[in-house]
Amino acid sequence: MNSKKFLKPSLKRGFVLCLLSFLLIIPISLSTPPKKTEFYKGEFFISDEPALNRTVELIFSIETIYDAPNTTIKLILPQEIELINATAIWNGDLKKNEKTELKFFLKAVEEGEWRITTYVENEEFRGFNRVFFFNFKTSQKINQIYYLIFLISIILITIIIFLKRNRTKRK
Repeated sequence: MNSKKFLKPSLKRGFVLCLLSFLLIIPISLSTPPKKTEFYKGEFFISDEPALNRTVELIFSIETIYDAPNTTIKLILPQEIELINATAIWNGDLKKNEKTELKFFLKAVEEGEWRITTYVENEEFRGFNRVFFFNFKTSQKINQIYYLIFLISIILITIIIFLKRNRTKRK
C-alpha cells in the first residue's frame, strides 16, 4: 500500500507537468508560421546551342512566393565565358507570383563545358538564398555538321552533273 501512495502523487505531478507543457507549446507553435525553404523558383532558357565564339542569349526566369523587395541576383561566370552586355548583377524588387526575366548575352571563348551559377539573395529571406546552376557546353559539333552538309551537297551536285553528261552522250 505504501508503494501505491508513493506512485499516485508523482503520477499526478507528471500528468500535470505534461499538460502544462502541452498547453504552453501549442500556442507558441501556432503563433509562429513554419519557415519556408523555397522562396524562389528559377530556370534557365538559352536562345541557341552554344558554339565557340558565337553569342547566345541566356534568360534566367525567376518567380517568388512572397514579395521580395531589394533582391540581388548575381550571375557568376567561368573565365571561359564572356558577358557581352551590361552587368552580371541585377538589383530590384520581385513581386509575389510574378515572373521576372533577366537576359544575358554570353559568348564562349574556349571550347568545353562549364557551370554558370546564379545566386539569388534577399535580406528578408536571410538564410534561404538560392543558387541555380546551368551547364553551358560548347563544341565544334555544329561546325562539323555544317561541314558534313557541305560535303554531301558537293557530292550530290557532282553526281547530278555526271548523270546529265552521261545522258547527253547517249543521245
